[in-house]
Amino acid sequence: MPRIPKKLTGDRNQCRTCREFFNSSSAFDKHRTGPFGTKSAPAQRRCLSPDEMRAAGMLKNDAGFWIKSRMDDAEIQRRTESRKNAREAVTPNARSRPSVAGVSTIGRHRQRLLERVLLKKQAARNEVDHEPDFYERAACAALRVSDSGVSGCA
Repeated sequence: MPRIPKKLTGDRNQCRTCREFFNSSSAFDKHRTGPFGTKSAPAQRRCLSPDEMRAAGMLKNDAGFWIKSRMDDAEIQRRTESRKNAREAVTPNARSRPSVAGVSTIGRHRQRLLERVLLKKQAARNEVDHEPDFYERAACAALRVSDSGVSGCA
């Protein structure tokens, strides 16, 4: 049976020494044992064997990654409720922000800045007169959509 490569996303990682896969950095840290090196003594760190990891309470999840321990039902329920409450706590302004499919906030910000530059060039070429605060309002609109949290102008 061919070996399917595992995807290392988020906090998942693979030990370079024993080549085992871990679901989190804390699970990885738990599988390393021994004293760190000092000026007077070399490092004696090593990886735990799979049998030693099982004896320490570690196990592999369904995806084949080592975990520190399986969560009990109460912990799963607590985390589910926490995520649900976080989704419900989103402010109405954040929900009602207009969204363009496939365009990030940064993309919209860059698009508005580009439009502002093009309008300035067009105005210079055609000598088109605009009301005095036209560019100021365009800049404020561009700042309002930026991800930096700057609210721009009133």
